[in-house]
Amino acid sequence: MANTFTNVNDTKIMADAIAALNHGLTMTDIFSIDVGSDPAEKNQTIYVPLATARTGAEYNTTYEDGNTTIAGQSVDVNTHLMCPWHVTEKQSAQSRVKLFEAGSVECAYGLAATVQNTIINVVTASNFGNTEDTDKETVTAANFDADAIADIKNICVKTNKWREVRPGLYGSLVMDGAYITNAQKDPAIRDKSASGKDALESGLVGKVSGFNLYENNIIASSTPGSGGENLVGFAVQPAAIAAAIRPIQPLGGAALEYEDIATDPDSGISMSYRRWVNTATGDMWGAFTVLMGVGKVDGNRLVRIVSA
Repeated sequence: MANTFTNVNDTKIMADAIAALNHGLTMTDIFSIDVGSDPAEKNQTIYVPLATARTGAEYNTTYEDGNTTIAGQSVDVNTHLMCPWHVTEKQSAQSRVKLFEAGSVECAYGLAATVQNTIINVVTASNFGNTEDTDKETVTAANFDADAIADIKNICVKTNKWREVRPGLYGSLVMDGAYITNAQKDPAIRDKSASGKDALESGLVGKVSGFNLYENNIIASSTPGSGGENLVGFAVQPAAIAAAIRPIQPLGGAALEYEDIATDPDSGISMSYRRWVNTATGDMWGAFTVLMGVGKVDGNRLVRIVSA
């Protein structure tokens, strides 16, 4: 049976999908992320560059003495993530909406959520500790306000974990939506006359106590959250976690009608896109895929926020 799909614009699909992927991955740059458009093979080792802690010393006889500033953290891209979709001939014939193109955007966003969840699954007590006021802070959503954020900052500083306490290089605070919502209600954050911010107008909290605040609503449903650790957020600097993201090596083959790699020019993140038709059913299928590896690096650069 000949398929009825016409005018599938693969170039537009990749452009729209990259926009959705980038929107879904707005928080990945808070970690040490290595990306590239060159395809990788599963289990390939990639070295993620990291800036390490440094100490000063009195000059003796040479400048070439100690203090390695950049190190490579090895990460195996051993996780193959995908998000496929399909449209039947009947669905395509009965709708004026370009269902295949619409599905591609949702799948790109779904892949982005899976990438984020893969990173968040590393944020566990076994990786980053479970000592109150040192490795973690317990706070309920109702009590998450400007004062609570200041307390979290104090934990990061007083234990001598975070040295880069200066504007633009402090760290990020990623929290579940219920916590961000309560912070938006805090007059110290909401009232522009008090804080100089416009959270009430924009819906974004922005920077508080030196942290860049991000809302992420998959934290509580990720493996650590559902596994009994009550994770609702974390304060983090990039050196805490290293991750590598690559497109997969193209498969080729007669069954594929289209295959390419889509790259976001802003983040550099690339994903593989492929499209094919099932000759038995006439359904058109598409899939976005990436290879990914992630691991803990410096346990002193992350503080877990839990609800109980």
